[in-house]
Amino acid sequence: MLPPVTLGDVLYAIHQTMQTQITHREWAELDEREEVAVGKAYQRRYKLVAGHESRLAAEGVKRVDYLFKKVMFAGLTRKNGDQGYENLKLLVKSR
Repeated sequence: MLPPVTLGDVLYAIHQTMQTQITHREWAELDEREEVAVGKAYQRRYKLVAGHESRLAAEGVKRVDYLFKKVMFAGLTRKNGDQGYENLKLLVKSR
């Protein structure tokens, strides 16, 4: 029997996914307006971390830069699950 998936597992997976570099294909699929928005998000992200700008800039555009200020974490809701486990629902909303 596999161990249950924990909240930490879920949050770690979301974080890792958002920190993944985008592909050339994904960039090519953006229209001009989206390219500008993603570029600005990318610049804001790496300028926020004093002393690490060059390292972060070299890592390139990541999936987190694709959020376009549209989505934010709004919380978790609990529901009782089967066999003593709890089910959690991730809540997100537009800014």
